[in-house]
Amino acid sequence: MQVRNKMIEFKSECPNCESQNFSFEASTVNRSNVANGRLSGHDIEPVMILGCLDCSETVKVFPASEIAEFLNQKVLKNSKV
Repeated sequence: MQVRNKMIEFKSECPNCESQNFSFEASTVNRSNVANGRLSGHDIEPVMILGCLDCSETVKVFPASEIAEFLNQKVLKNSKV
């Protein structure tokens, strides 16, 4: 089974243990060749990591912009403005 949206797609079972017990964590990724400690804002990218709570497998890493767009679509869909 797969969970699908225009932007967010992942299998609804963990590829390692087949659990459906997931959680998101926020992190950043260095997208440049700059050494850690010398980074500026444009060198890093925020990401949301979907992980399995049962076996700690990383299911998928999403750019934060994809999550924000998905949430904005939900808000606009439910908005009466």
